[in-house]
Amino acid sequence: MFEKVTIDDQRFALAVYFKGNCYLGFKDIENAKKCFEKAIRLNPNNPGAYVGLAGCEFHFKNQDKSL
Repeated sequence: MFEKVTIDDQRFALAVYFKGNCYLGFKDIENAKKCFEKAIRLNPNNPGAYVGLAGCEFHFKNQDKSL
């Protein structure tokens, strides 16, 4: 569903962020991390994307990166 709207355009940074949250809901941490990283590239002012990425890093035991 989200695949059609997640082009590299800042307008869609929020959609990419929500896609990451969907992946988290399915416990697909690797794809969630990719989405949060992309959301940050598209809009570095979205604090939720940083929180999501930190949660992914914490899951992978990268506590230094999660802080």
